[in-house]
Amino acid sequence: MKTIKFFLPIMASVLTLSSCNNNDDTDVTVTPDKYTVPSEYVFTRNGKSSVDLSLGNQVYLKLKVLDDAAKDFKNINKADLLAIYTEKGADNFSLKELTAGNSVKYIEDNLNELVDIVAESKDVVATEGKAGNVGGKRMVNGLGFENAQLIQKGLMGALLLNQIFNNHLSDNVLKNKAVLDANNKATLMAGTNETELEMHWDTAYGILGLNQPNNVNAFWSGYLSKELTDIPETKGVKEVIETAFRTGRAAASAKDYKTMYEQVAIIREKLALVASIRAVHYLNSKIDVENVANSFHGLSEGTGFVYALQFTKKKDGSSYITNDECMSIINSIKGDKGLWDVDRLSKDENSQGSLKYSAKMIGDRFGFDYTKP
Repeated sequence: MKTIKFFLPIMASVLTLSSCNNNDDTDVTVTPDKYTVPSEYVFTRNGKSSVDLSLGNQVYLKLKVLDDAAKDFKNINKADLLAIYTEKGADNFSLKELTAGNSVKYIEDNLNELVDIVAESKDVVATEGKAGNVGGKRMVNGLGFENAQLIQKGLMGALLLNQIFNNHLSDNVLKNKAVLDANNKATLMAGTNETELEMHWDTAYGILGLNQPNNVNAFWSGYLSKELTDIPETKGVKEVIETAFRTGRAAASAKDYKTMYEQVAIIREKLALVASIRAVHYLNSKIDVENVANSFHGLSEGTGFVYALQFTKKKDGSSYITNDECMSIINSIKGDKGLWDVDRLSKDENSQGSLKYSAKMIGDRFGFDYTKP
């Protein structure tokens, strides 16, 4: 198994090559090989597996370690939690350096706030304007937001989607002349049985976590496997995404680049749908008026998904929504009193600051009826 030490140098070399080569300079005539799309993510070369998911899996599993630690508020240690995010381990990479640059401060602010409120208030019951625990299970800040959820969903976008769409399945890689030339010649990466183009597909697949067993399933793969099956708009989306990955990888190996690009467009479109549907689903959650704190978990998840939306892509690779627009929605949800402000949050879709107002904005931007999810 390769170690993650190859991950960043590979990306640096690819992006350096991209900056020197026009992405449109990919007009070398290539006749695709004949190929079939496997029913599972299994590919071979010369009788041996040509798949290596280790790079993506290491990213995924390291994020799982951070997520588990952030949720275990009774045992949080500030130095340990921050180290998981910022320091390199034996795998020779940090989650911080794989996070989109404009999101590092957002993530670190939430990590620091989480450990600070745990130190001061982990045995205190949360009340309006005062951080504390909810039901002895979760920590919220003074506005009622669960930092652990803002961190998790934030990194599902700023790390996972960012690495998938802005690195491995980006035009900078998939239309990079040097990468395509090496693939056309079946030039294998040192010590591997795969080309660099195949490596990028494998790494994106591993980062998404589609190969993880059920007991480890989390993040996007967890939502695809467990929490989208009852929503008509996302019914069957897991199978569509998995098929697109298998088809795209098979097409890459066969030098069928037209089909490969078509599969990337499907993956972009469907993951954007998943993220936006989940954001709206949580924002549409009914607030427990009798005990508003019971609603904080779902609303924190929804707010975190709003942040992640800036890393989704349209089929053509352009963005649906900017960082500024996401933060505007989040600040609208926060208001002055945060999630404690039931009257404001419960108003209709025409009232700025209400949950329905934000849900409608997202539905309109992503092209679906916000009342359905």
